[in-house]
Amino acid sequence: MSGVIPAPGGGPLAMETAFVASNDESVLFMNFAVNRTDPQPEHEAFIKNILVPHYINQIEALGFADKTATIHLIGKASATGPRDNNQRLSFGRAQAIGASIKKHFDAQKGRGKIAQGVTLVVDAQGRGDQEERDLLGPKVNTIPPKVIEAGSNLYRSVKTSMRVRHIVNDEDEKVLCRQMLKVQLTVTKVPANLLEQKLAELDAKMPPELKAAVKQFLDAVKGAVKAAVEELLKAAEFGAPELFILFKGIDFIVPSDINLVFEFKDSRGRTKQYRFTGAANKIDLNAIEVLCQVLSIIKWLTKLPQGLEELEREVEETGKKLNLTHEQIDKLKQGIDSLKKVAGNAKSAFDAMTAPNSVVRKVLGDAVVDRVVAAVNAGSTAVLGDDQTATEFAPVSFERKGVFDIFRFDRAARTVTQETFGAPTTVALDFAARENQPLLGFQAHVLLERKWTLGLTLKSFEVSNGALIPL
Repeated sequence: MSGVIPAPGGGPLAMETAFVASNDESVLFMNFAVNRTDPQPEHEAFIKNILVPHYINQIEALGFADKTATIHLIGKASATGPRDNNQRLSFGRAQAIGASIKKHFDAQKGRGKIAQGVTLVVDAQGRGDQEERDLLGPKVNTIPPKVIEAGSNLYRSVKTSMRVRHIVNDEDEKVLCRQMLKVQLTVTKVPANLLEQKLAELDAKMPPELKAAVKQFLDAVKGAVKAAVEELLKAAEFGAPELFILFKGIDFIVPSDINLVFEFKDSRGRTKQYRFTGAANKIDLNAIEVLCQVLSIIKWLTKLPQGLEELEREVEETGKKLNLTHEQIDKLKQGIDSLKKVAGNAKSAFDAMTAPNSVVRKVLGDAVVDRVVAAVNAGSTAVLGDDQTATEFAPVSFERKGVFDIFRFDRAARTVTQETFGAPTTVALDFAARENQPLLGFQAHVLLERKWTLGLTLKSFEVSNGALIPL
């Protein structure tokens, strides 16, 4: 099958003279001299000033990928004289017009960045006088030749296209798609005296699968907060606030914005990204956010031992100055000892949660966990980057054959995310691929297999309607 990549905007203005008839689809070079094949001066002028510049403009605007462009020309002759001579005339006229187009194209193509690399190929065909003979029928042999020639200017002609055309093959029609996450992180400071509240918020927000993966550690942190941090903070409030700068706040590396992005790639290797506006896959996004914050808490705990040792010395030295009672000092020491035990186990907990083949890695995938760990360790949002590949490229299926411009997809889109226990998570994307038809349903479909899966869910199914917005 063949398809036409249309030229942007309209074609040249329609022209109708004694020698040229044209519109934005085709041009007819007519009124060749009787028994001659050489183009008329008016033919040459049209080719040089209108046709060839129009070809070059189309090649540039379309980003024409082919190394060659073939022009197909059909020559004709009037129904007078011997038929074999008329066949020769029709073919010779097509060749002559083709030679003229190629000559002017070669002379002008240097004006275009793409056109200068294109070789013009001439495909000339002669149709002889058959068309006019079919029109006149048997009386062709009874009409004087001069009478026939007087009305045969349309048949002493050559026809060709005004448009740059491309024959579509299977490779041209291939469009690939993959899903990505674009994650923006921020550093937020949570006061330590709100840590218990923060943990409660995380616990409520955490997907069941991730909660199961970190339950043991989360319970330990809750216990530490209740038994130790609370005591230390209480003592600090009434006794030694300057000693507890350590508890001024916890830096959390948290996602401030997580966007689902779909990236398309065409057969020429060009790519275009679109942000999906629907609210799909929120359970996964929550899991990433919770992981960032839980790891931030663990990292904070790993930094406590040195500060706690300093606090222990300070309590002894300044306790009397601050008029602390022996009971208050003992409570502080007990709180420090309790928290030191938790802090001592924090690094092993951090390593266990992020170890190879850990449940967390099975939930979110190695790439996501590696980037989150790097961000938390560095205390910086820079190391995570701004995108994370979620799937490999998969072929897009279109309802109709043709060449689709990945830079001009319509906005209407829908995703269907499905998870089943023991099976990979799949994301089906449907979107409008042609202009002005978003209300007629979706014309393009792609099924993507996610690199990570929550994996422990018995079954989930989520449909999200939205749009693809170019990035």
